[in-house]
Amino acid sequence: MSGWEFFARLSPAIITMVLLPNKKKFTGTDWFFKKQYDCASPSANPANRKESLSSLPDISEKEKQGYLGLLKLCCSDKTQKSLTPFFKELNNHRDNKAKTTLHYVVDYLGHNNHYFINKADWKISFYGEFEWFIKKILEKNYPAVDIDSIPYEKNTSITDNMFKSVDKYLRQHQLQLGFIDWQYDEYLILIHNVPDRDKVERFVNMIGYPYFEKREIIIPDFLNDFKHQLEKSKLDSVKIQAKIIREGEESPLTHSKFLGTPYWPMGMAYPKDTNGKPMILLAQINFSEMPNIPNYPTNGILQFFASSTQWMDMKDYKVYYHDNIEKEYQTDFSFLTEALYKYSPIWREHKLHFEKSVDYGGYEDFRFDIDFNGQHYLDFQEDYLTTEQIKKMDNLMDGTGHKIGGYASFTQYDPREYDPKLKNDVQLLQIDIDDEIMFGDAGLAHLFINETSLKAKDFSKAWFYWDCC
Repeated sequence: MSGWEFFARLSPAIITMVLLPNKKKFTGTDWFFKKQYDCASPSANPANRKESLSSLPDISEKEKQGYLGLLKLCCSDKTQKSLTPFFKELNNHRDNKAKTTLHYVVDYLGHNNHYFINKADWKISFYGEFEWFIKKILEKNYPAVDIDSIPYEKNTSITDNMFKSVDKYLRQHQLQLGFIDWQYDEYLILIHNVPDRDKVERFVNMIGYPYFEKREIIIPDFLNDFKHQLEKSKLDSVKIQAKIIREGEESPLTHSKFLGTPYWPMGMAYPKDTNGKPMILLAQINFSEMPNIPNYPTNGILQFFASSTQWMDMKDYKVYYHDNIEKEYQTDFSFLTEALYKYSPIWREHKLHFEKSVDYGGYEDFRFDIDFNGQHYLDFQEDYLTTEQIKKMDNLMDGTGHKIGGYASFTQYDPREYDPKLKNDVQLLQIDIDDEIMFGDAGLAHLFINETSLKAKDFSKAWFYWDCC
């Protein structure tokens, strides 16, 4: 056992609560935290401490629910039971000796050896401390996950690659690293289940901070000559995982979905097609449920309705955006009879889960214009790459799948390429082929919108396009 490991095992709080300015023994500044205020739980404080805390204002109910939500998603039942009273009695420390309430929370957790929101110095030694630190979080909150060792370059300080290596390993166990962006030198780290990613982000936003992740996306070595172009042309996107609603399962009217019954404000006329028949909801996106990407709304509901019998001509459809979700909305949709869905391209209702991602390409999209040694994407593959390399390249620059933003995929051609008025239009939504979804013969559908209109949240300019084999 190395000296670092021995020291780390003796002082777990130091590992989770390391502070950049306090490491005198190793960096010329004090290592041990100089306690400036009492971090004891309010429920366990002596009378004078209670009086001191009682003089502080309560945090908002939204912020409190954010902390409690994160606690439920990231911690074991035992840790939840221990920490719930602390968060229920939490006060606002923004004007106290703590820099922020989050500082107070993180320092309290570290002093009491709770592995929940964990602080790590950017200079921490990965081999001795960080691996031990990750294992300790898993031991306390995810005991069923037994991680023996994580492949990485040892004896170096933390880098994005190290985080991504850990994240990649955790994802094999349906876990991932999450980060709270609090604009200080230390990293604030959470470990949570992959399916809970969007919920975790919402709760982090509720306590007043952005959430981010460091997921490994590797550009293969054989594409190194084009790495600069790929990095320059990459686009933010949100991948959509569509899961069929089980029989008897209810989907709340305000939730994101493909098909199903929509959120619809009371007193607002329901959309009808040119024949006077009610349109069917093909897609509903509640932006508050998905990760944020530039230019796209952070709240409100986007809806895509189409004629149940004439959607194929790409004319009989409507796109709505509800900026504010009313408390009272329509609940009686008995007029949406089963017969209306006979020719729907989506055959079953789906609930949607979102994951922020990056698109490195999509050769069918007219905006993807990388020059591969003077050759087109497919010609370059045919002339220079092995079957295995082609597979890796396609995986990296894959425009397919349900998504918001990013590069679009087509079975025929990109209609924006041949119309100068559409050159600045971006992808609002892509619905791809799935087990219970198909537009025409193995086709897929899109909503596009001018980028200026998107920024202004003017969705009256959005337009529908689909193609198939």
